Amino acid sequence: MHIPELSESEKHDDGFTRGEVAGFLATSDQYGLTNALANDRCFVALKAQLISRDGLSEQESEMHLAWMNVNEHRFLPIFTGVPELLEWDSTARPMRADPREVATMVLAEGADALLVNAHLLLNRAALHSLALGKQYLPLHQNQEFLTFLQAHLPKSVKITLEPAADLDGLLTLRSAEFSPPQLAALGQELFRRIAADAYWSVQVERGLDIQV
Repeated sequence: MHIPELSESEKHDDGFTRGEVAGFLATSDQYGLTNALANDRCFVALKAQLISRDGLSEQESEMHLAWMNVNEHRFLPIFTGVPELLEWDSTARPMRADPREVATMVLAEGADALLVNAHLLLNRAALHSLALGKQYLPLHQNQEFLTFLQAHLPKSVKITLEPAADLDGLLTLRSAEFSPPQLAALGQELFRRIAADAYWSVQVERGLDIQV
């Protein structure tokens, strides 16, 4: 992970969680926190690991990121402030990092999520948005997603996307030109388009329901 040179203002960082991030942490708002972190910094934990060099009996200590593996899932802990990091592990060394670069690295490693302050998970959908500099929103509020859907439908077909329990949304297709079976077929083709898209296939985590 790239470690940038600190600006003069960053050199005077007090290491504490900042206001906007703190507010979203208090409400466990994954969307707000992801977007706030895109404009902030975070801290990752470095842990000393003993390694043996080839042909040598002595061991040396190297610093590594403190990855976590739980039930076959791999997470990287990040922290919004140094006190939170040291409360989690007083032996760890804090390293300042850009959350967007961290998200990119975690995705490249094939990991599942970021674990913020040891209690709030940012899932792969959040990581993709963070890494790509996109605003992370519920899909029914995401105009870019609605534009993507509409672009793959005939102009006479109008769509609405509403919140749905246990799903990412309820998608409704309406058109005076097409019959309900035809609209249902268009909806299935739309699902195939989503599945083929590298970004939206990740953002649709729990699935969409469709009605015509």
